[in-house]
Amino acid sequence: MMVTPVSFAARSVQVARRAMAFLGALAILLSGPRLGAQQPISRADAIQTALGRSVLVTAISADTLAASARLRSAREYPNPSLSLSYSKDAPQQHFSFDVPLDLPGIRGARVRAAEASRMSARFGFLAARAAIELNVDTMYTTAQGAELRAKLSHETALDAARLLSDTRARRDAGDASDLDVNLAEVSAAQAANAANADSLEAVDTRLELQSAMGLRGDTIIVALGDSLGNPPVHATPGYSHLAGTPTVAAAGAALTAAQQTLVFERRSVFGVPSIQFGADTKDPTGAEKGLLPTLGVALPIPLFNHNRGAVEAAHAEVTRAEASLQLAKLDASAQLARAHRTQTVTESRIVRDRSILDAATRNVSLAEQAFAAGEMAIGNILETRREQHDAQAQYVTDLVSANVAAALVRVLTANGVGQ
Repeated sequence: MMVTPVSFAARSVQVARRAMAFLGALAILLSGPRLGAQQPISRADAIQTALGRSVLVTAISADTLAASARLRSAREYPNPSLSLSYSKDAPQQHFSFDVPLDLPGIRGARVRAAEASRMSARFGFLAARAAIELNVDTMYTTAQGAELRAKLSHETALDAARLLSDTRARRDAGDASDLDVNLAEVSAAQAANAANADSLEAVDTRLELQSAMGLRGDTIIVALGDSLGNPPVHATPGYSHLAGTPTVAAAGAALTAAQQTLVFERRSVFGVPSIQFGADTKDPTGAEKGLLPTLGVALPIPLFNHNRGAVEAAHAEVTRAEASLQLAKLDASAQLARAHRTQTVTESRIVRDRSILDAATRNVSLAEQAFAAGEMAIGNILETRREQHDAQAQYVTDLVSANVAAALVRVLTANGVGQ
């Protein structure tokens, strides 16, 4: 089917009108955070809000409290028991106390195992907090990049709409053709669609950030208070720094707890001995009068139960903890190297992006001057504006990547023991 110039021009006018209508709605949407009641929040405040409202932090805190309670139970001494008995043989009444002997070897192993478990829960809590902090930090940076891209796309769409208006005016004055107007209409519609997509992405990333902070995720209630800038420069960390990272420290504490539990289970094979002392009384024959003291020792004999099941389970837990520690070190090392490599590359790219963006901005200015003087076709100015938009988008993308990598480096090099 052949498309006539009249039908194409009519559709182009409809597209242009829709683009202009969208730009008006987009301007209202982008001005909402400034006119509405959104509360500006910084990156640090967003992280603290997430840590205060996170259900995961609450659950891990409960695990830490439970481990502390188990340590308190491990430090307590076993209670004695009182036995009362009656027999027909003289003496007929018997009283005895059984006092368990909490031997230092068994008691010390039990307390050390409980203490190691408490430290393991503590380091697990710190690792969970670090993961939440990294997640919110990354979301905050992503939301910053999406908001900046939406702003740049909005400005590009407004420039395309103004160029369309100028081109129509020049066509009416006889200085431009219908083809120039059609090219400007297509460019304006494409810029409006790009601004629409970037605006929706900015809204989605903001809502995801609010959900990660524990806030409602159906409407925007916070505004980003920090600006997206260059990340701090970190020195190249070595492999020895990984021992203090939250994940590696948590895995190391879990291994220590498993080893101490294995020691306790091995020492618990013989059970807990006890001392028995009491008295016998009431002799009907009168041969014995008063209280007749008794004294004895109870020694548990591991005849049927050698505690092998508990020992084997504890040994398997040690093996698993050793493997988990090695995996944590390898994973942290790979993440740290990749994050530092990404940060180094993106920092150099940011420098080039600035030069490219400055050059693209100058090209747009020169192209607009040449177009206004009638020395350049509209296709050239459209191309220079596309290059400027691509340079802006690449600059924002590299800024986001560099800040995300810097946050990962900061978390991986954090001293978990110091926290």
